[in-house]
Amino acid sequence: MEEEFEEVAKFFKADEWNETASYEKLRYQTMFNNYKDMIKSGFNVPKPYFMNTEEEDKPKIDEVADMEKKFKRKCVVESGVRKRTKREEAAAIVKRYPKRNIPAKNYVEEAEIPEDRYVYCDECMYEHLDSCKEHKLIPVHDNPVPVDKNNPNRARDTVPPGWVKVKESKIINGGYGIWAVCKIPKGIQFGPYEGETGGYHTDGLYSWQIKKNGRVIDYIDGFDTSTSNWMRYVNCARNRKEQNLMAFQYRGQIFYRSVVDIQPHTELLVFYGPKFAKELGIDVKNYNSPPSNPFPEKVFKCETCYLVFRSPIYLEEHLSRCTDKYVATEDSDDVISGKYID
Repeated sequence: MEEEFEEVAKFFKADEWNETASYEKLRYQTMFNNYKDMIKSGFNVPKPYFMNTEEEDKPKIDEVADMEKKFKRKCVVESGVRKRTKREEAAAIVKRYPKRNIPAKNYVEEAEIPEDRYVYCDECMYEHLDSCKEHKLIPVHDNPVPVDKNNPNRARDTVPPGWVKVKESKIINGGYGIWAVCKIPKGIQFGPYEGETGGYHTDGLYSWQIKKNGRVIDYIDGFDTSTSNWMRYVNCARNRKEQNLMAFQYRGQIFYRSVVDIQPHTELLVFYGPKFAKELGIDVKNYNSPPSNPFPEKVFKCETCYLVFRSPIYLEEHLSRCTDKYVATEDSDDVISGKYID
């Protein structure tokens, strides 16, 4: 058999060749035969590394070992029988049991993000998940008052201190309203709207719908003043110009956010939606383009000196210092009329 490798053996030292395994000798012979065939076919290919006769052209032992590791499988020879490498063992297992490597299928659909997790940013004019990172809403919390069926003033008592007051509305037949005590900047968040769930009162004017995928799934009714909060007193705007709050649903609850800077002594107004707006006699078709003539508004008169104010908060401040003799017109834009009386 050694005669088969005579052409290859001359490239090795005698002791080096004798220590070479038979499968390696066969590999060298195959490389030599392939080289000869390529030369005969006219291809200019480099010699196999073991054919280099000059010592400097021969790769070092470490380099040969690296080449063999990179391009050839490492074999272990014991008793003339070649053992499988770990990679071959793994391949044999996959071939024998092909379904073991198939990943398990997950038949559970990924949970969709609820639509009321997206909050519209009035600055970016874009909806963001939970909130806009650049223009975050600033929450203002209610005055904490426990729910008590025997406390009919609970709703009034929940007003955030220093922010708003419950006073008569400027809207004729509007009942009570919410008035700003201080300047409320754009981007303030009030809420959530509180009340009883599961239904609504017969008129529905104190109720907000809770929706999921476009369908109404619940109501929050603020009719009962012992279970609701101050937000029930916010009246409906009659046109886009006087609207300064926007209602929105977030995580199954209703909140109000200020969409403009609200000046002190200004009534807070939100839009209830077309259905309830019609019931209040609001011209929904012309809501975004109201007529030039202003709506008639309620005025607030001092019964002592007969000064008339546009804001009940101005009237309240005036009453704290008004006397029977003090009937002068005050230096304020909120005073409509008044005069000295001898």
